[in-house]
Amino acid sequence: MRKLMADPFGRAALALPAAAAVILTAAGLDAAVGVRLDLARLCRASYLVVEAECLGSASSFDSEGKRILTFSRFSVKRTFKGLESTEITVATPGGRVGNLVQHVSGSPSFRHGERCILFLWRSRAGHLLPAGLTQGKYRRTVDGKGREIFRADYSGMAFVDAATGMPDLNPKTYAPLEIEAASFRDSIRSMVARQADEEKSRAGKGGK
Repeated sequence: MRKLMADPFGRAALALPAAAAVILTAAGLDAAVGVRLDLARLCRASYLVVEAECLGSASSFDSEGKRILTFSRFSVKRTFKGLESTEITVATPGGRVGNLVQHVSGSPSFRHGERCILFLWRSRAGHLLPAGLTQGKYRRTVDGKGREIFRADYSGMAFVDAATGMPDLNPKTYAPLEIEAASFRDSIRSMVARQADEEKSRAGKGGK
């Protein structure tokens, strides 16, 4: 039986560039290559962090007509970081338009009625996308004991070691992560507040 982790985010943040840059498509591999992102990195990389319920999804081609994007609408229930709003649209690479299907490894999908905590960054085109692909999605569910939890699934990801760039072959790195809901919400609030204080402190020192 998988052990439920109350607070798995004690490890240090990874010293990497913006989260949007750490995910690469692995040529010839059915996986997206990147570094496993901890809570600090997810929060820092995110323009918006919310708990929201999916209202539905639809796919279409991008402005150049080459790539398919799926746009999922969400009703926002809680906002942990960023401007509050009642509804948002999240873009994910890949999808189906007519008979054409584009699959992007590591890209999360959403179902109508699904409730998640989402870590979202904003692209140059103005789209909100999950940070670190599927790493930016934590789905709410109930475990065998009736407890509300959030679950992260790393299917389609191939992680590398941040220091060496070598493949991370530890099976535990890829195991789905289950976190008590109340503890996870508290951890996010604390991390967002701490990072905001750090930014204020740096801004204050820079103004002297």
